Amino acid sequence: MTTITGLLLTLAVPLAGVIWGRYLRVNPPAFRSGRFSFCTKRAKKDEEVWAFSNHLFSHMIMISGVNMGVAAVIFYFGTLFIAGDDKWAAASVALFIVQALCILIVYRITDFMVKKIYRPSETEEKEEKKTAG
Repeated sequence: MTTITGLLLTLAVPLAGVIWGRYLRVNPPAFRSGRFSFCTKRAKKDEEVWAFSNHLFSHMIMISGVNMGVAAVIFYFGTLFIAGDDKWAAASVALFIVQALCILIVYRITDFMVKKIYRPSETEEKEEKKTAG
């Protein structure tokens, strides 16, 4: 019973990623709204950037959720095989932390790709520097 509980805990983050990604893909958030959307300063400036970044993020979070789920099952049962069934809690907590970090990495990669594709013009860069400085 405890092994099944650990497996369910281990699959919580990947399942949430798949559900979140699917939700964003089916119901894209309106411009500058949406509680669970990809919301950065750059995305809030332009409607085209907003739509692209949320579409990209939904795709990336869904794919990473599937990949994390497969990897979690392999590593979880591998840990139980190596360390024994009494280490299920340590295995699931460690995987939970790693998966949460993967979600943050996906967020940063999406932000990097949006910045790379939608570079601001020179006048926008000057305006940003004036307001920041």
